[in-house]
Amino acid sequence: SGSEFAVSEGELNFDAEETGPTVGTRLFIWTWLREALRAPATTNVRLSSGVPGSKTRRVPLTTPSAKALAKLQKAVDNPGTKAPNPLLCTTLEGLTTDWARAKKIAASILDPKYTLKMFHEDLAAFPELHLFQFEEAQGGTGTGDEYQKTIGTFFAMYWLLRMDLDGKDGFSNGVDDQWAPMGSSDSRLTFQEKRAAFQSGANWTGFKKVLMDAGLLETAAATGKVQVNEHRLVLFFAMTSIRNIMKITPVLPKVQKEHAPYRGYKEDETIGDRDHALTYVMDLFPSLLPSFRDLSPDDKESVEFMHSNIGFNHGWFVQAEAPPGAVFSKLTEATRRTVARRSQGRAGAAASASKTPMKIGSKEVALYLVRWLIDLASAEPTPLSGSDKFSTKFSLPVLNSFLRSFEFVGRIASETETQVMESYIKSRWEESALPIGPAPTDSAAIAKMRLCCMAQMNAVAVLRGFEELPAGDQAVLSLEMSRTGCVGQQYSKGLVPSAAFEKDKGPAFLVYYGPAFLQNLEQDSAAMRLKILAEVYRGALALWPATEQMADGNVTIRIDIIKSMSTKDLLASCASGDAYMLVKHNEVEAFVEKCSAERQSELQETDSKFHKLTFGVANCN
Repeated sequence: SGSEFAVSEGELNFDAEETGPTVGTRLFIWTWLREALRAPATTNVRLSSGVPGSKTRRVPLTTPSAKALAKLQKAVDNPGTKAPNPLLCTTLEGLTTDWARAKKIAASILDPKYTLKMFHEDLAAFPELHLFQFEEAQGGTGTGDEYQKTIGTFFAMYWLLRMDLDGKDGFSNGVDDQWAPMGSSDSRLTFQEKRAAFQSGANWTGFKKVLMDAGLLETAAATGKVQVNEHRLVLFFAMTSIRNIMKITPVLPKVQKEHAPYRGYKEDETIGDRDHALTYVMDLFPSLLPSFRDLSPDDKESVEFMHSNIGFNHGWFVQAEAPPGAVFSKLTEATRRTVARRSQGRAGAAASASKTPMKIGSKEVALYLVRWLIDLASAEPTPLSGSDKFSTKFSLPVLNSFLRSFEFVGRIASETETQVMESYIKSRWEESALPIGPAPTDSAAIAKMRLCCMAQMNAVAVLRGFEELPAGDQAVLSLEMSRTGCVGQQYSKGLVPSAAFEKDKGPAFLVYYGPAFLQNLEQDSAAMRLKILAEVYRGALALWPATEQMADGNVTIRIDIIKSMSTKDLLASCASGDAYMLVKHNEVEAFVEKCSAERQSELQETDSKFHKLTFGVANCN
């Protein structure tokens, strides 16, 4: 099948038969690591023969050097007590990143003769990848998946950089038995039609643009040809080598006394959150990670920014589901924090971050977006199949929308959250292939443009439905969908109601599943759906009245329970005695709930804050 691999005397043998009597260096590592992690006593290490049944479309673990292998054995046999994790410290102590080999990767990656097999072998430059031996040792469902996804991240970048060579084939279809990229017409492919559709329909120009924006690719001044920025690519690969290591439970750090409490963790508690765990090590034990400690201060900040758990929800932006504050608040906070650290050093950075003007470059934001995109591309643990996620399981229109939107997200480095959002929704209207006419310029314009993005293919019906609404419903949608959730920021004058432009009030509401509610029209009247949406906003206002003090507030309104219901079914439910309440769960979240009489009594008895939704839609036929 071409998917079986073995290790023979320390060398990768990509063509070995599954039944071959080879001796596996990797296998005996698994054996003694697994035994040692299950039983703390010293392990008597012995070579084990035979080749395990390998999983389809996966790669073997990076073969450790003799020095790294000795470190692995020492780490298990006698880990010691070093902070913040003895196993982590002992394994990596004394190991160095082979920067010459890493630079060779960057210098060779656009060479037609530099194959995927060569690239995989060169990844041994990054010693942190040896930590995944411990992942194999843990056993259990999904054993080794994080390593496969990590290698998939490297491979995805390899293919995308080579899209003008063999990269489109490799990214879309994967490789054959000899690790050569397969064409879309190859009969051996699984999901051949899907892969062919992806390869022909993917926005490859968009992929290249985000790589250029991130500084990974650049145009040579002398020749005008596209080339790799070698320094930038090495930096990206260094980040990739450490990004997932904290998903290996045995190497998670414990909070030391001098750092407690740390992001909610007390002294001697293991940091279970993988993102916080890696940040803890990078921030307070930076010399532990070879591929991090040798970087320049600015490069370290770039890696930390790329790694940041920003929580950027791209769907909220692409579908204009959320107000600017909810979409961008964590991203802008991270950029300010990075700027503060660079300008003042780490001490006191957190305290001053909120006051720091945002001057981080758009390249850093674009590099974060590349990391986000590549993580998504490699979400399936099958690196030899190319990007299974994108080519067989992901909506191509949605992916292309993401790529188109990256240009706008990058502007957050120099524009406000609201300016970025306004530019984006205007462009979506202007570029729409639907017969929706010229961009609106009235006081309901922002609401209409957001509704256009939310409704997608139902945009024509939804915009027509908006015009059919009573004035009161139009007014509440126009005003509430124009709030920004950012103090001192408004959309352009004339495109929003005067109340939204002249008075800085909040909170701004994110109606979670609002796009799904408008995209699932089927036989429903769009006007009826919008009337229900207006009632949800009224309920939100009843629980969170608009005030100047809440101008920077962003509140999520969950409509999960009604998002897929037809209006007919919703009204029938109400007629049968069910009541629909918007129930406040906390200071930033409320849920639409279907409430029986008993549930209503319970809400009243517990003094819960709620608002009854009337859904008076009789006049919207």
